[in-house]
Amino acid sequence: MHLLAKDGFMVDVLGYQPKDNDISRNFYAVEVTKNRILRKMLRLAFRFSNLMFDRFFSGNSLSDWLFSLEFGLYRLRKEVVKENYSLIIVEDIQLLPFAFKVKGDAKLIFDAREYYPRQNEERFVFRFFENAYRKRLCCSFLHRCDYLITVSPGLVNAYKEEFSVEMNLLRSTPYYTDMPVGISSDTSIRMVHHGGVNRNRGIENMIDIVLNANERFSIDFYLKGDLEYIDSLKLRAFGCDRIRFIDPVPFSEIVPMLNNYDIGFYYLEPVGFNVTYNLPNKLFEFIQARLAVVIAPSPNMKEIIDHHECGFVSNDFTIQSMIDLLSSIHRSDIDKAKIKADEAAMQLCFECESREFMDYISTIR
Repeated sequence: MHLLAKDGFMVDVLGYQPKDNDISRNFYAVEVTKNRILRKMLRLAFRFSNLMFDRFFSGNSLSDWLFSLEFGLYRLRKEVVKENYSLIIVEDIQLLPFAFKVKGDAKLIFDAREYYPRQNEERFVFRFFENAYRKRLCCSFLHRCDYLITVSPGLVNAYKEEFSVEMNLLRSTPYYTDMPVGISSDTSIRMVHHGGVNRNRGIENMIDIVLNANERFSIDFYLKGDLEYIDSLKLRAFGCDRIRFIDPVPFSEIVPMLNNYDIGFYYLEPVGFNVTYNLPNKLFEFIQARLAVVIAPSPNMKEIIDHHECGFVSNDFTIQSMIDLLSSIHRSDIDKAKIKADEAAMQLCFECESREFMDYISTIR
């Protein structure tokens, strides 16, 4: 949104009410129906339609209609369609049917933040009720989009293999920040992890690693999201003064905050396709903050660390392997990785990453 406004577009936004909406001209609020009984009935009908029709009818629109009804899109359609947009960017695959109804002559960009047919594949409800629906949306709409982007090479390959579409890679890199490379301490190594919490990311494993690692290592967590889960993580770490939980900072302060640490730490086990081929914001924020990065061997993250030599990768996806890796790291190793991160930061920034995308945007007026 900020990028488009900076490039001279007047920007309207459709979505849930954002915390910061000082850029958009108009904001169209998506609201779930407040009638609990009606909401449950619509949700049940939506799942029934997914189960009974999306598996067999590629042109099924009942699920799309029910989704629009549940989230009030029919009400918004009348307001949006009259604007005659030049460009529409969609960041949720379930909004593609709505977008094609209102696009008119607009160019339509789909920003696939996940590989949607396997987004929540660890859940039975998703596999049984929604998988066919997501596949039907991909088959029906991806080929009709003018420009497709996604966030990791693994997702690019998956969309190409299953749906024969060419996704453009646009990784979730931050803007370049000019900042110093810190020198590590002889006696303590400060690690950091930040971001949203999902139970399938297994953050408790990182706590167990630090609890059993050499006492040189400490970690600060800056977490947001499921408060009950965060409380359980605090309980797990209770009594260890090398593990702290700190209130998250505003988005604009993330990279400067990270610069105070030595290692950006992310141990993530491959519990599903999207997790396996995850290429998260935090990886690039670690690098932009000139930290050494320590990760498990997730393929797309490992490729970046190996190429830029800016961190360390465990041999396998086990807690013991990560503990062994940390034990082998010395101060001089961390400082070398930080220098490499400083070199990589000039390449792994949004200014470089977005050039091809902005070249496409520049053709639209």
